[in-house]
Amino acid sequence: MKKFIFYILILILGIVTAFTYVMGSLHYFLFSPAPVFQQSTKTIMIESGLSGRAIVGILQREGIITQPELFLGGWKLRFGHKSFQAGEYTFRKTITPLEIMMKLIRGQVILHALTIPEGWEKRQIAALVEQRYGLESHLSLTIMNKVTLLKKYGVEGPSLEGFLYPDTYHFPRKVTSEIIIQTMVSRFFDIFTEQYKHRAQELGYSILELCTLASLIEREAAIAEERPLISAVYHNRLEKKMRLQCDPTVIYALPHFTGNLTKKDLAFDSPYNTYKYGGLPPGPICNPGHASIQAALYPAQVPYLYFVAKGDKSGRHVFSKSLRDHNRAVYNEQIRPRRRKK
Repeated sequence: MKKFIFYILILILGIVTAFTYVMGSLHYFLFSPAPVFQQSTKTIMIESGLSGRAIVGILQREGIITQPELFLGGWKLRFGHKSFQAGEYTFRKTITPLEIMMKLIRGQVILHALTIPEGWEKRQIAALVEQRYGLESHLSLTIMNKVTLLKKYGVEGPSLEGFLYPDTYHFPRKVTSEIIIQTMVSRFFDIFTEQYKHRAQELGYSILELCTLASLIEREAAIAEERPLISAVYHNRLEKKMRLQCDPTVIYALPHFTGNLTKKDLAFDSPYNTYKYGGLPPGPICNPGHASIQAALYPAQVPYLYFVAKGDKSGRHVFSKSLRDHNRAVYNEQIRPRRRKK
């Protein structure tokens, strides 16, 4: 009986020793740097739909791990049912297997910055998205016109133009056009607070109309402090039922713009042509930034009805209360300098 107990104890001790050894080896493996690649970092792409074993095979081929079976065992033992996420990853040379596992499980993929400048049109944004993420621009434009998305966000305009908020975003390489677009629109409605909605109602504008007005200000204003003045001109003209006569709205409507706005262009028949049609155009002509949105909501309290760009390169304008003063400003700032050059 004593011998039996002795053998049982020896067996238990052996099992405990073996278990301790295995766990110690696994612990050492998990917390010791694994990569054997030469450079300081390594970037790989994990495609969606791959099994855990297939992903581990990629890690081994790329020199990120050296003991795939031990890695698989450690993953199953430590994290159980949790799976690895697809995406683009960067691993440093000093990373440990445990850190690799955690990175893959959490989906800590590389995020690429996408900066949308203030005043860009949806066509420009779609082209940039194609350049940065390989997503065809015509598909992005189709999504921007998608009726279901317009309804989702309560946008009553012809497209999401004006609601693609200019900002810097960060997306993974394998992002979709719809995710990018919805992120931009969601950002707009984060910026357009309840206070802004209430202010728009006070002015008698819908969100679409306010955003449309902001887009005109964005395209006309080159100097920050002039935004409230330009806003005041448009507010005053709308109140007096004067046509806005905003050049950028005409340019937006033209199928091909050469860079010089002609009299023929000003006669182009489009609801966006504010020389031909009164009131605001059907929707925004670009995607305005926060400053232009604020200017549309809070115009300067001035009686101006006209403005013309100064003849220099300052980006500033001359503002006038009467057509007579405006015509004088046009002559002084635009016509006279051109005659002098001749």
